[in-house]
Amino acid sequence: MIHTMNFNKANIKNQGKRKHMKVVSWNLNSIRARLEHVTNWIEEHKPDIICLQETKVRDEEFPKDVFENMGLNVYTHGQAAYNGVAFISPHKLEDVQKGFPEGDMNDQKRVISCTLNGVRIINVYIPQGDNPDSPKYAMKGAFYHRLREWMEDDFTPESDVLICGDFNIAPKDVDVHDVTKCSKKCGYLPEEVTWLNYLMSWGFDDSFRLIHPEKKQFSWWDYRMKSYDNNKGMRIDHILTSNGLSKKVIDAGVEESPRALERPSDHVPVFTVFKL
Repeated sequence: MIHTMNFNKANIKNQGKRKHMKVVSWNLNSIRARLEHVTNWIEEHKPDIICLQETKVRDEEFPKDVFENMGLNVYTHGQAAYNGVAFISPHKLEDVQKGFPEGDMNDQKRVISCTLNGVRIINVYIPQGDNPDSPKYAMKGAFYHRLREWMEDDFTPESDVLICGDFNIAPKDVDVHDVTKCSKKCGYLPEEVTWLNYLMSWGFDDSFRLIHPEKKQFSWWDYRMKSYDNNKGMRIDHILTSNGLSKKVIDAGVEESPRALERPSDHVPVFTVFKL
């Protein structure tokens, strides 16, 4: 049974007056399988917005009523069984857009964006890629290049914009448990790292590294081979902040505790806090 606390109007009003804004990103690997995990986490941490990936459910089947009964607003862009992204927030979000400006790439529900407190928030679930011989790998590279084009078309590095989500690429050696092994498979192939660097070279910072320059911390652990127990993971979930927005970052981190729950997602929440 899911026990929920109501975010009443007074609570929402008070959150709207905050000088700080907490943005959370979490690949749930199925909203229906992890519904209690996310409702409990929201009640405890009270983020201003939580950006979900791999919801794996059509919009009409998303359990919106559970969140709305908590006083939260829900915005979804999903499909049956695969992909899917969503926003959940105690605030009314502005200018919600589903997909890239021209629509979805390959008709897959992987992008949703909104504006909150003047910050453009782009929530993405980037393809995993499988292997370099797979069409999914080429799609992954195209996705990164399309994100870069979008930034060049609609924003500047001084704009208040962030991209968050499951990027399916670790940025640096410190972000993987075994450099030799990980650099031979998707998630840390040298070519993939160049894709991520190309996107970031537009004018993005890794907000986690702004606060933790050298910390070894992962956000994903394979379900197999006791990867979590042995801490054999990767940091592939990110909140990238534009150079201008990076000046407002005051905290960032990874909330590892949900990985120890029963039937967890293989990913855990990552967060960034801004002073606006």
